[in-house]
Amino acid sequence: MKWIRLIFLALLFATNAAAQDSGFFVRSNCTAITAPVANSTACLQTTTTGGRTAGQLYVWNGSSYVALSIPTGTQSANTVFAGPASGAAAAPAFRVEVADDVPDIPASKITSGTLPVARGGTNASSFTGSRCLETNAGGTAIQSSSGPCAGSTTFDQVGAGTNTTAAMVLGSGSSLTTSGTGTNTATAVKGLTASRPLVSDGSGNLAAGSGFTGNNSTTVVTSTGTQTSGDCVTIDANGNHVAAGGACGIAGAGYATIQDEGSNLTARTTMNFAGAGVAAVDDAGNSRTNITIPGGMTALTGDVTASGTGSQAATIANAAVTLAKIQNAAANSKLLGSGDSGSGSSYAELTLGTNLSMSGTTLNAAGGGGGGLTLVENKTVTSNSTTVTFSGLDGNADGTYFLAGRIKNNSGGATFYSWFPNGLTTNLGSEWTADDGGGVGAGSSALVLSRNDSAKPIASSYSQFQIVIFAKKDPNSQAYPLTYKGSGTNWDGTTFKWNGHIDGIWNETSTNLTSIDVTSADANGIGNGSIISLYKYAQ
Repeated sequence: MKWIRLIFLALLFATNAAAQDSGFFVRSNCTAITAPVANSTACLQTTTTGGRTAGQLYVWNGSSYVALSIPTGTQSANTVFAGPASGAAAAPAFRVEVADDVPDIPASKITSGTLPVARGGTNASSFTGSRCLETNAGGTAIQSSSGPCAGSTTFDQVGAGTNTTAAMVLGSGSSLTTSGTGTNTATAVKGLTASRPLVSDGSGNLAAGSGFTGNNSTTVVTSTGTQTSGDCVTIDANGNHVAAGGACGIAGAGYATIQDEGSNLTARTTMNFAGAGVAAVDDAGNSRTNITIPGGMTALTGDVTASGTGSQAATIANAAVTLAKIQNAAANSKLLGSGDSGSGSSYAELTLGTNLSMSGTTLNAAGGGGGGLTLVENKTVTSNSTTVTFSGLDGNADGTYFLAGRIKNNSGGATFYSWFPNGLTTNLGSEWTADDGGGVGAGSSALVLSRNDSAKPIASSYSQFQIVIFAKKDPNSQAYPLTYKGSGTNWDGTTFKWNGHIDGIWNETSTNLTSIDVTSADANGIGNGSIISLYKYAQ
């Protein structure tokens, strides 16, 4: 078994050369290998260290070194040391060799011996030249024939009538001579010509005919007339070919070509008529086939009606065209009607204009007689917040906004509310005035929406405001700052704590208003359920 150990160690050495920490190592202590690879690192330990035996071969299993044992005792005859014969990978052991253990061997490696017929061989080591191959009497081997094959200087015997011993022998040139014994000798063949039949020459010999034979007789078939590709050839009473001088037809006057609306169809030997109502009937008495083709549709019924032969106008019945039968809309939210291009124009899809919208199949109109207001966006707060933002605005194009809100203070203490254009805190000025004479206040870095002094909204109280914002920065090409004016109130659930006027200015004439932030001075001051809405006035 030493050769098994040597092969195993050689493979491990080869692996060790390919990767730094996998392969075979010799160490006084296997733990000195820095990064062993599971099932790919083997170590021969030379000292008794770490509970391991000197001279023992170990393999790293991923967590520890395991002693590798290779059986060296006596084994049964005709067994090999290998992995499992089938199934999943497993440790090698001695077992009987199976067919899958033997690799494919090319035929070039087989240099001696003979293969039997049962294995696709001949069971012969050599053959005789210029001989045919045949099986032996027992059918167990392939051997050379005793005489020459057909195509050499002689032919095998050919029976002719009662003479079973006659033979044809290849003579000189292109003819066959005869040889043999008996009452009748074999017939000689003379003057062979390509693509011609064998016919009797009147002297008992066969010679090449000038045409083709008809049926099973020996009469020479002749061809009369000039034969051209595509022309018809007929056979006369004597079985000879006669050129018709043109394409085949009925009594020489039939159709030579069949066309489909002016385009020639490939010539076939059979014509098939197909289609609903088409009938083809054999008329033997008149030697013809009668084809009946219906006269075509005579009427339309249903939503579209028409009758008569030839070209007829079709009529669509009143109320017959459903909505599902007209073309689909090019896009959602379209109306069907007539544009302003004049009377008599076709119906067309109409686009929704300003203040019109679609909800399902319902047409909605906003603004109108109620001051020309259009909702820009409504914000319903779903969790306590500090800021609510309206973005995507164009103050110079929209002109004037209306901002309104009802806010619950969930900050846990007193707070106040302001709003900021474009998120800015500069060039701002505002003031509030109490209607009951309770005071006047101001804001220098915010645009106030409520009192911001000691009487500011207390915890759990409700504040309400509504302001008009003049956002157009250059009306009639005149530079104007943004200004706002409105009113506000505060209610603690029992008493109105404050009611007054609020107004202010954003002292900026060149910057367009693009966003509005409504903010509380303290976190969570805009409580869950608060509603803030922004509208714009029609221009």
